[in-house]
Amino acid sequence: MSLILFLILIAGMAGMMAKMMMGGSGKRGRFSYLRRVKVVFTVYLAVLILCMIVSLLLPPPGGVELKRVKDKEVERESQQLYELAAEGRVEALDPAFLGKKWVFDYDQQRLDLAFQDGNMMMPVIVKRKAGDDGKIEAAYYRARYSMNGFDITKLIDDPKLQLSNRTLTLLKPASGKLKFSTYNSVFSVKQLKGESGTGFSSSSIGGTRILFLSIPKNLELQSENMEIQYVES
Repeated sequence: MSLILFLILIAGMAGMMAKMMMGGSGKRGRFSYLRRVKVVFTVYLAVLILCMIVSLLLPPPGGVELKRVKDKEVERESQQLYELAAEGRVEALDPAFLGKKWVFDYDQQRLDLAFQDGNMMMPVIVKRKAGDDGKIEAAYYRARYSMNGFDITKLIDDPKLQLSNRTLTLLKPASGKLKFSTYNSVFSVKQLKGESGTGFSSSSIGGTRILFLSIPKNLELQSENMEIQYVES
């Protein structure tokens, strides 16, 4: 309904501009050319302002509002996540880094680790416990991920971990398609500022992901497509 009203207003202003330029039927010459130009310019300026207001008040349906984030903060968080995990100090991590946790009962002597997708790369950091408690504890940690200065971490699904027989498999997240729209410099605003209406670039940063395992002391780990890093207990 708001869109229909907006189109009616635009059509009315366009008609007014045309009438002013032509002078109106039976009233030609009432306005001087200079006065008609001033009126047309005023109406055009009003249209630009109206377009700016409508574009800000009418976001696309089904959209998700994203928060702004600084690239330096994302870089710092990613570095902090990896350094603390590599030292085995995951308890010192901010709880916001934790994506998901699992606990599996396991009494075998050997465990195979695998990625569901061979192209899926993620550091696997392993810490051995002081004893054999028959449990495998796993935790997935991830730093924030930003695109063009917006935090899109919540739009990315976490992977899943599955234990079957003697194999612990990291399953890739469900695939999906994300559409992004930005409205921080609409066409009407660019005209008022004298900016160019062309050119767009996209960049992303962050997104460090780590799988951290706490395993029984004497459990033997093997993997063909994972690079395992051990930390001291």
